[in-house]
Amino acid sequence: MIKDEQLREEAMAAANYDDQSRKINQPSRSIFWSRDIASPLFEIVLQNICNEIEGKEERSRKRSIRAHHGFTRMVKALVLDLYVARKSNKRMQLGLPLNKNEYSPTNNYHRMVSFYQSVALSYVHVQSAYKGLEACGYLRTEKKGHFDKEKGKGKRTRIRATQKLMSALEEQAHITLWQIRQLEGCNNIILKDENKDIIPYEHNSQTTKMSENLERINRHLSTFWIDLYLKDTEFEALRRHVWNRHLEDEEALPSIDVSARTLRRIFNNSSWNEGGRFYGAWWLGIPKEYRKYIHINGKQTVELDYSGMHPALVYAEVGVTPPLDPYDMGLENVVRDVKKVAFNSLVNASNKNIKQHSDFNEMDAGCSWQELLEAIIDAHSPIREYFGSGFGLQLQKKDADIAEKVMLRFADMQYACLPVHDSFLVHHALADELREYMEHYYMEVAGAMAKVDGKSILTYDAPVEHKFVDMGNVEEMLSGGEYREYTNRQYQWYSYIDNMNIT
Repeated sequence: MIKDEQLREEAMAAANYDDQSRKINQPSRSIFWSRDIASPLFEIVLQNICNEIEGKEERSRKRSIRAHHGFTRMVKALVLDLYVARKSNKRMQLGLPLNKNEYSPTNNYHRMVSFYQSVALSYVHVQSAYKGLEACGYLRTEKKGHFDKEKGKGKRTRIRATQKLMSALEEQAHITLWQIRQLEGCNNIILKDENKDIIPYEHNSQTTKMSENLERINRHLSTFWIDLYLKDTEFEALRRHVWNRHLEDEEALPSIDVSARTLRRIFNNSSWNEGGRFYGAWWLGIPKEYRKYIHINGKQTVELDYSGMHPALVYAEVGVTPPLDPYDMGLENVVRDVKKVAFNSLVNASNKNIKQHSDFNEMDAGCSWQELLEAIIDAHSPIREYFGSGFGLQLQKKDADIAEKVMLRFADMQYACLPVHDSFLVHHALADELREYMEHYYMEVAGAMAKVDGKSILTYDAPVEHKFVDMGNVEEMLSGGEYREYTNRQYQWYSYIDNMNIT
């Protein structure tokens, strides 16, 4: 199905790697405390797990009602996150902080979890939940954490769900990924300082409005089944690709959880005028080559993007019409994508000392990296003052504001619209509407005309034999062949929707 040769090779490698390779570079991420689920069956299983843990504890007296509630909340948080991690990548490990200092109200970790995830952490309850789940065989400690006082650095304890936990949740509680949601009260408008550290802030009318809009968008997206139509081996190849990219860039997502449809906005440099783009949803973390396989409610999608968006936005600042192709400045031997990266780097950076792109080869290009940068500046003399100015983060604020307006418009129409920074994916029949609103809101925010291109006019169409699966026929669903994982997720999604409609 995947026609790109590199992706095909990755799929074959994923299908054939041996057990020894699984022990190398195990995927891991920090634990999330803000998962929730509305399921009476889960609550029964959770209470049984808590009772089992307390039955093994050597306590002189029972916990108070308040303490029992806090303990149960921590068990629930660990159980749900262990489950999600295992489902997104069966080798995924969670980094659990067990340093007592991190649970102090004055500690930055504690403050950030409280402010952004709306969870009040307790060292005592976390320790009890962790030790109890391990003693009862629901989690396994893969590697103990440590802290180097001299260096002031350390590694967190890594844990992973056991089959006992997965069986309890899937066979007794009958939960699926689609039921798990974000805890109410979480703050998805995130502010980072100049060091890229997440910081708290005082709410104002601007952050309140952005929060309300984002909550509305997230609530709307949660009603759609958004998935990748891939063979099982190809999906595994994608998992490995994403993990390898995470090893190179910690900001990149470490795994693919197709139930992660919650967006968040991230602002930079302690400013509400810099950044603000949307992150968090799974489709933002996959290679662009895979976007054509994204389906919404099992239907094909179309992706449209703004052509040369950031160059056009900079030119709009000076009231000058941009070139038809802002990335054409001669130098035919330089790959266009390299020119594009170099241009955007010049606009984003606070100086003109831009690190050479990894794909740039001086011999092939026929020029030096510095000569390329100078050619870009000369070709765009009307906006010369913006190069090396750090203005790019303000452009990100504008493109994110445009994206917010486009998504809200589609929410009004009761259709899903998936953002990918300067592009969007919608049901293929909505291509004309998407183009219209992209152009309209670009003019509204930037005060200029937009050029909208189709990145994939029609995405991959499933073969007939795989396209229609009878959701009432479990035997047919389970015999999905090469697409078994996809059809299983399809069955789980529509079962979840049916139960939601009943309740």
